[in-house]
Amino acid sequence: LEHPVESRAKSQGSVIYLRRHDGRHSPHPTAQHSELPSTRRSASRRERMEEAMRSERSRVGSVATTLLVGAVAIAMWEGAVRLASVPQFILPAPSVVALRFAVAWSDGTMLRHLIPTIQELVIGGVIGGAVGLLIGIVLGISGAARRIASPYLVAAQSTPLLALGPLFVIWFGPGAAAKIAICAIISLFPLAISTLVALRDADAGIVELFRSLGASRLQLLFGAR
Repeated sequence: LEHPVESRAKSQGSVIYLRRHDGRHSPHPTAQHSELPSTRRSASRRERMEEAMRSERSRVGSVATTLLVGAVAIAMWEGAVRLASVPQFILPAPSVVALRFAVAWSDGTMLRHLIPTIQELVIGGVIGGAVGLLIGIVLGISGAARRIASPYLVAAQSTPLLALGPLFVIWFGPGAAAKIAICAIISLFPLAISTLVALRDADAGIVELFRSLGASRLQLLFGAR
């Protein structure tokens, strides 16, 4: 049986070798263990790089698949409209829509209507957001108000906006006021309910801590809730 002779050892680089009786050298076990941390770090770094590359390939593949599905759907839409000779006022082809869109931008029609639309959207969003935030704060800090108004808030949110459109036109006229009112209603309910849920589900421990320190209602609202 062959066994290493430990009478003489020499160092080669960062690994210590023991000379065997047959003239060959074998690495010392202690030197092998000293190389394990660096080897593990290299393997971990390589695994992270491979995982990042797989994630990037998956993201690129997902985007490419989405674009391909959209292109196929548009091509099928175009082909179905052309083959069935569907009138344009019922279902125009994508090529007709794209052409009309380009013409509307080139002759200034889109830009002429874009600025008033953005103004109405911003004004309605600000009004609806402010009112919704106020309603959410009141319902969030007052249990009695929440119990009384929550059913009406849920019922109003479930009402379809298409049914309110004609009413707004009758109440406010066909001008910008009706459009601002619709934008305000659209932004009011989500913000009111989100604020209500956030205030209602605040950490009870933090709220009690603020109260024990003598915080005012305003400090409790902005600091703990």
